[in-house]
Amino acid sequence: METPNFSSSIGDDNLVTAVVQGNTVQGSINITQILGHSADYAALTSQITETEELLSYIPDTKPDKRLAVSQKLEGLRAREQKFKEDVLRLAETFSKINIDGERLTKAKAHFEAGRFREADAILNAEDMTRDQDALIHARERKERELADIHQDLAQNADEWLVKANINQLQWDDPDWFETTVACFEKSLKAQRTRDNLWKYALFLYKHNQPHKVEQLYLELLELVQADESDLARTAMNLGLFYYTVQKMPEAETMYLRSLEIRERLAKANPAQFEPDLAMTLMNLGLFYETVQKMPKAEMMYFRSLDDAETMYLRAFEISERLAKANPAQFEPDLATTLVNLGVFYQTVQKMPEAETMYLRSLEIYERLAKANPAQFEPDLATTAMNYGFFLFQNGKAIEAEERVRRANEVFRRVAADNHGQYDLSVSRTCGLLGIFKKEKGEAAAARALFEECIAIASRYPDVLEAQQLIAMAKQQME
Repeated sequence: METPNFSSSIGDDNLVTAVVQGNTVQGSINITQILGHSADYAALTSQITETEELLSYIPDTKPDKRLAVSQKLEGLRAREQKFKEDVLRLAETFSKINIDGERLTKAKAHFEAGRFREADAILNAEDMTRDQDALIHARERKERELADIHQDLAQNADEWLVKANINQLQWDDPDWFETTVACFEKSLKAQRTRDNLWKYALFLYKHNQPHKVEQLYLELLELVQADESDLARTAMNLGLFYYTVQKMPEAETMYLRSLEIRERLAKANPAQFEPDLAMTLMNLGLFYETVQKMPKAEMMYFRSLDDAETMYLRAFEISERLAKANPAQFEPDLATTLVNLGVFYQTVQKMPEAETMYLRSLEIYERLAKANPAQFEPDLATTAMNYGFFLFQNGKAIEAEERVRRANEVFRRVAADNHGQYDLSVSRTCGLLGIFKKEKGEAAAARALFEECIAIASRYPDVLEAQQLIAMAKQQME
């Protein structure tokens, strides 16, 4: 018998291509040997042989009979080719699947011995259907159990998240920060959600703990891809983080991503999304203002101060309009925008505009802090600190020192209860007071304040503001 050739691809099935080395499918199944053992294949080849012999005896003078036998022969040969292909396909299947069950083990043994019908009988449809039904029911039961476990873990994650927030209220517990971090970690261990990722990242960032913040925001960025509002919010905060740790190209990328989304959302729904747009614009303004102070080689990729002013003014226009319509909700945002505009105008030497912004911000924060000191006193102190430096630059040293001194007192008080959140504000006010003392000729007092400024800022080596404060204080001490 002629050795079959199985080196070609299988029929029209484009999803399966047999790989054959000689007469053996990868996986050590010998196709020729299998066919040689097969009674079905032997019967088929016997019919082909008999038909070939019959055709050879029919004379050319009987074309109709020869045609009929020839067609029968072609049909048998086609059946033989399909038989080979089916055996090859089955051999390939056996070579690829994991065979550890009794039925498959026996079916493969029958197949390799050429007993195809016996292999089929082993794979009894009734038995396999019964087993399949039982397995599907078991899987559905396990899926329900897993769904219940998933829901319970989500509940557990929320419980730890709430506990993390409650711990932040334990102002008299010296270990409240470490305990809060542990609660956040437990929440993430149960289930990583947009809520616990967002709040943990924000908590670490606010308390000048940049480790893990990038990882948390990047994970959150992937999690919220389907929600453009959350995506824009996460991108903006990640931009703020990158700005803080001096990854300026990454910061700009995130800010602009947030801006593109929020401009589009605000255009479709101004009432809902304009406040968010104003926040991104303000942060971009601060970013472009900051990078203009960098060495030329570093800032060449960024936009100009004109862009910073454009961002600030757009944020101001939105915030002022929203605050006029709903003061209770949007006046704090307006006050923040005003103080940032004041700092910007002071930087570009537009002093009358700067003072107007500072005074408007102070008026709002003084009113808000009177009604709710716990929430707004730090903001009032920040504005007073910035206005104090403005006064100093404009020759009003006595009033400047008094405002910054009072801001320093507020920051020291709130820093004691907030594990680092206001440490850099204490450091900055110490640095400013040191400058004032130095200007008055009080060298010893100035040096003590600069050393305290450096000592506090040195706790946060990865934070841009801390690095700037250390550089400033060292320069003043030279």
